[in-house]
Amino acid sequence: MPKAQHGRVIANFGRHLSVRTQAGQLVKASARRKLGLVVCGDHVLFDPSGDEAVVQQVQPRHGVLARPDRRGENKPLAANLDQLFVVSAHKPGIDRFLIDSYLVTAKLMGVEAVLLFNKDDLEHDVDALNNTLQYYEDLGYRCLRTSAQSGQGLEKLMDQARDKANILVGQSGVGKSSLIQYLLPDLSIQVGALSESSGLGSHTTTTTILYQLGDGGELIDSPGVREFATWTQDEQQILKGFKEIADLGQYCRFHNCRHLKEPGCAVKQAIEENECAEWRYQHYLKMLERAEDAQRELGLNYR
Repeated sequence: MPKAQHGRVIANFGRHLSVRTQAGQLVKASARRKLGLVVCGDHVLFDPSGDEAVVQQVQPRHGVLARPDRRGENKPLAANLDQLFVVSAHKPGIDRFLIDSYLVTAKLMGVEAVLLFNKDDLEHDVDALNNTLQYYEDLGYRCLRTSAQSGQGLEKLMDQARDKANILVGQSGVGKSSLIQYLLPDLSIQVGALSESSGLGSHTTTTTILYQLGDGGELIDSPGVREFATWTQDEQQILKGFKEIADLGQYCRFHNCRHLKEPGCAVKQAIEENECAEWRYQHYLKMLERAEDAQRELGLNYR
């Protein structure tokens, strides 16, 4: 019996998988039913014998990107990510609530979040952008300013992506496709190789796919993944995405303070004294409200 080989799932086409071997070859494979859902980015052990390889084991995952199904259970879409680029742009407009939603997502995933402000060559309110950048940088987030049109900041983007498994997310119209084309100048070649090895050419335009970056590293891309932020029903998980609020919470009178109407709330006091941004606090409240609404729809108790 041949020894199982290590591989990386490049794409899941439903009944079939595309797996990259350690030698860099792409093979068509299926997975044992008991494994459950095998997703793009999974590290696997597979049996290469027979007409089609068989994935026998999925290695432990980290950095899992997931979104809830109709039952409220998170369904994995991609695995083993290291870095999430949150892309915004002056056109269609910088949505700070969406940015914060993605930052909560990154915290849940356990990956690094990088804020990428694209289309920086277009006319915009410089002071407003600088204030937003400064706030996030003070929280410890890396911020990049780029323009796919002029080339500004693209080398820094490539440096930041090098040797990591990356994904770009953000609302429609912020220029993610142009940035992906810069990161993957050989995109058509990689797509062609995947199409040939899988025999499923038309599906490569709608499937989550892991691509190799020329200077080292990987990029996971899917049209269906680029424009959503994972939500969570867990209040403490949401709080972790708001570092300054979580830090201030240590000084609240009550250890279980929700920072709503409780007396002796250090967060509310900090907002009144302009030591914590009101807009960030409002985003925190909005996420709590959405989580409560989702729980009610599922017939569950929020707290």
